[in-house]
Amino acid sequence: MQTTKDASIFTHLRERCIETMEGHALERNPPRLSHSLVYIVIVNWNNHKDTISCLSSIARLNCQNIKVIVCDNDSSDNSKFFLSRYISEQRFSNISVVSTGCNGGYAFGVNHGIGIALADPNTAFIWILNNDTIVLPDTLFEMISKMNSDVKLGMVGSILLNRDLPNQIQSAGGSYNKYLGTTHHFFQGELITSTLLKSIGNNDPDYLVGASILITKACAMDLGPMNTAYFLYYEDVDWCKRAINKGYRLVVSEKSFVLHSEGASTGLSSRNITSFNANRMYKIYYRSCLLYSRIHHPKLYALIRLSMILRMILPLLKANHRKSIAALYVMLFVWPGQK
Repeated sequence: MQTTKDASIFTHLRERCIETMEGHALERNPPRLSHSLVYIVIVNWNNHKDTISCLSSIARLNCQNIKVIVCDNDSSDNSKFFLSRYISEQRFSNISVVSTGCNGGYAFGVNHGIGIALADPNTAFIWILNNDTIVLPDTLFEMISKMNSDVKLGMVGSILLNRDLPNQIQSAGGSYNKYLGTTHHFFQGELITSTLLKSIGNNDPDYLVGASILITKACAMDLGPMNTAYFLYYEDVDWCKRAINKGYRLVVSEKSFVLHSEGASTGLSSRNITSFNANRMYKIYYRSCLLYSRIHHPKLYALIRLSMILRMILPLLKANHRKSIAALYVMLFVWPGQK
């Protein structure tokens, strides 16, 4: 139930989101973390328009000591030209566009940027950020503040908000069910309240959603790169699992917000979804799900594979034929080592 305080949070957050999306920074003067160099790694693939919107919001961050690496995964829409032109026109000296050489998947692109960041001796943090996001002026500052609150923290995430409904949560981390092989985003679809924000800040999730993850340089070096066997999906869940296994904590900052157009970076947004890319992405998703299970819960792998087949039968008998058929195809004919 919403209170007067919750309504105030709603109004303030909505104003900040609208200001950000319209390209106007709010008048506020929080502390600047100029001593902490942060590399922001963004992967682009055939989506320069969303990437430019993301870069525009990054330019209004209140943390000035940042470097941005846009890793282009062999786009075919002339993305590198448009991105380079935008950066030149805006005279951004701290943003670089680099070619990865091929479309090796999301983790492949991220690893390219992480490698550049780790090679800089001044790097303190690396921020993995989806290109279909809009950040608020204090998004990064709040993540760093949270990170500095506990030496055991290796990763900090943001509260992801639906871009079209800024007061509605898309994700605030999540949990993984090792028996069913399913993920569950915390607070998905819920409206923000003061009580909810407090619980988010005190929660230790199994994973952070890869649309916004801040990682310390030390943790990144300890974990190594993301597993490129995941072409798409579950690379973030896997990375977080490896961090937890090494004794790191991960949390979501209850004061860090990111607007996210879920699916735009993969071709599954409502703007451009087609039968072909939907089928392909569903197959990739379930393949990654099985791969994660085989790597981290091998003794439960057969059970998870069977449970997925059974879960697909009911939707197949209902309306969602495309998703169910794609999933069944993966369950019956594709093993995690295959593309």
